[in-house]
Amino acid sequence: MSTYHQEHADALRRKAATATRYTFTATGADLYDRQPYTPVDGTVVIKAQPRGCPRNGTMGQCYIADLTGRVIGMVDTRSLRRIV
Repeated sequence: MSTYHQEHADALRRKAATATRYTFTATGADLYDRQPYTPVDGTVVIKAQPRGCPRNGTMGQCYIADLTGRVIGMVDTRSLRRIV
């Protein structure tokens, strides 16, 4: 038997498989205010939209997740470059 949170995590993992990928390179606020969760430059990430959080793009910030769908944290949208 699974809980809502487990089902939500499974849904994020399924979305991560087909999501647009981005390369993280710190710019703006991510340069001078590094948080413990801020990924290393060159890390491949996807945009995530955690439940109950402000929409991505609000005030120039967005949530990112690793390629397994696990949410990493909030970063500056200018720090993301789309991988073609």
